[in-house]
Amino acid sequence: MGFETSVVVAIFLIAFLFLGGTYYNGWAASQDNLQTAKEDNNALMLEKTHTSISIGEINYTGSNTSYTITVDVTNTGSRVLDWEQIDVLVDGELTDYNTSADTHTWSPEESVTFTMDNLNGSDWHRIKFVTENGIGDYATYHIN
Repeated sequence: MGFETSVVVAIFLIAFLFLGGTYYNGWAASQDNLQTAKEDNNALMLEKTHTSISIGEINYTGSNTSYTITVDVTNTGSRVLDWEQIDVLVDGELTDYNTSADTHTWSPEESVTFTMDNLNGSDWHRIKFVTENGIGDYATYHIN
């Protein structure tokens, strides 16, 4: 009876070591993934902290059936932005735009003029500009 007990204890010990090693490898990998996610989140929060835009003057030409607006937007943050990564929403709908900039970079304190064509409707409208990391600014304008 003593030999069988020793064999059973040895089998349990080997199984415990195997399961413990497997568990540790999974735990270590998940901790690495968690650390990477925290670092990515901190980098995104830092980018958001240094990103800011401000909508300036809004002008329109045309009538309420079809008009074009030009909007001056200033990068008021300390981070260089890519104006091609900006989303423009007019009354909640994603809108195509053209810009006055020659390069894709949008330096701090630089203003870029955005032009949106073939819009329609009279009365008050909302326009929102959203940067690549989610920071945005909105304004309202009136079409007679």
